[in-house]
Amino acid sequence: MKFKKSISLLLAFLILCSCSVCFASAAIRVKIGTAYISFEDKGVRPTGESGLAYPMPLGTIFSRSAITIYSDDTPATVTKRFLESRGGSCTYTGAPEKNGAFALTAICNITAESGQRLTSFGKGDCGAQSGWLLGFNECFSTQSPSDLVLSDGDVLQWVYSCSTGADIGADFSNPSAEIIGLILSSGTLSPAFDPAVETYTLKIPQNKTSLRVKPVLENYTSVVTVKCTHDKMTKTYKYNSAISVSNGDVITITSKCGNLQDTVKLKISQSNPTAANGIRAFFAAFIDSIRKFFQSLFKNG
Repeated sequence: MKFKKSISLLLAFLILCSCSVCFASAAIRVKIGTAYISFEDKGVRPTGESGLAYPMPLGTIFSRSAITIYSDDTPATVTKRFLESRGGSCTYTGAPEKNGAFALTAICNITAESGQRLTSFGKGDCGAQSGWLLGFNECFSTQSPSDLVLSDGDVLQWVYSCSTGADIGADFSNPSAEIIGLILSSGTLSPAFDPAVETYTLKIPQNKTSLRVKPVLENYTSVVTVKCTHDKMTKTYKYNSAISVSNGDVITITSKCGNLQDTVKLKISQSNPTAANGIRAFFAAFIDSIRKFFQSLFKNG
């Protein structure tokens, strides 16, 4: 009898320990980095339509803010947590967890950075085609935010549109992958940018070891990848992150939208400012000595 009782107590203890381990495992969240989130109303209001909840665009509601992300996060769970951290909430369909088919319908009970109080702002408030769209690393896609995979440095841009994206540069009805410009943190492009040209030389100072390249797209429904090749080794860089460069490296920017693709290549050429300055100083001194020689010659004459 005592033996059976001991066995029962042992089993109960093991079950209790097992449950404790499970609860502890469930409670542990692994931090994987930092994401950046913002909310902005850029929607172009429909002409002649009355009864709009917000007749004029509200502009920046929340500027870009850093938020810690965890291994079980999705852009949807991060969005929900961010709004709650600002004292608000959101309404949505689906679920914010992975593969939950999440769709943001409205942000609620928030105070914008301008001080304006928004009880509810979302789908249908500014026309039949109005609502929130997510730019994930500046790509607006039809994929649900709960299906996207987060990693350190990702940028989440919630933008309010009045035309299902067409008014904010994300026209799903007119797909395009064309790169129509480049924004460079440093250097001079040669030749000048032309959408018809694929390969360029990017001249940067000798002491410059990193730069940022941001493509300007015809349509922001395309996905951009940025790679840099150095000594036959290629590294992929996250959207708008600093790219380590040296003389002879090649940066390849690729834009894809379905079967459409556009590519721009930048070959890095580093000049030596010290040598260049030395040469300029030499010629300046040489010209100055000639000037002084002729001045003395005419004076003596």
